Amino acid sequence: MKRSLLYDNRTSLLDNQSLLKPKGKGSKKELAATLILTSLVDVFSILVIYLMVSTTAGVEMDVAEGITLPSASNSVVTTETGFLVMVSPRGIEIDKQIVPLDQVMEVLKQHQAALAEQNDPKAKRLVLQADKESDFDAINPVIMAGTQSGFENITFAVLQKEEKN
Repeated sequence: MKRSLLYDNRTSLLDNQSLLKPKGKGSKKELAATLILTSLVDVFSILVIYLMVSTTAGVEMDVAEGITLPSASNSVVTTETGFLVMVSPRGIEIDKQIVPLDQVMEVLKQHQAALAEQNDPKAKRLVLQADKESDFDAINPVIMAGTQSGFENITFAVLQKEEKN
């Protein structure tokens, strides 16, 4: 049977590949296809960096109806939660109840003591959600009552400004 000239000159795709563990003439030879790992590493690096940048590690918080949070360019994203107090045009809202200004410190002391008794991490942090139109005179008594009732950290809930590139 005659073979065609074209068939005899054909080369295998595996001829140019590397040999792993050659042990002499009689040993079994294993062929391994060479992969271009550099491009794979580049793709995975870009993917990891993209996912790190696009995900937020902060705590998402529901904003109460009627409150428009102020935006801040120099804000710190935190993963810690805290006890939430809202200052809105309707008044001061603690634990989903409107509290008169003269009772704010008493109510905050009760909640702080209950949280501290349960070893809740919220016992040390007070998160203040205030409308961006709220006056200092409306927010300052809540801050003062929070510090006097035992909250060590008081943070403001804000919207983070988008960076323009």
